[in-house]
Amino acid sequence: MFIIWWKIKMTHKQFKQANRLILSTLGTILILLFFSLFLVGCVSQKEVVYRKISFADTNGVTTVYYPATMDKYVIADDGKAKPMLVKP
Repeated sequence: MFIIWWKIKMTHKQFKQANRLILSTLGTILILLFFSLFLVGCVSQKEVVYRKISFADTNGVTTVYYPATMDKYVIADDGKAKPMLVKP
């Protein structure tokens, strides 16, 4: 990639043209890199709504927070104590 300019026989005009081409290419690459990083960094904000369930256990009250999208997996309860069954 590195070219030793003093060993290449170029006129001043050719040198200026080559220099302009190299600088414009590098400038274009830098501009494209900047805009691609800018576009990747722009992320829209999304608000996540959490719900909570609180229940009593032996150590006090435990609160569980979960996203509202998981409501379909939560089973409603009447709040009464249930007998615990020991499975064999």
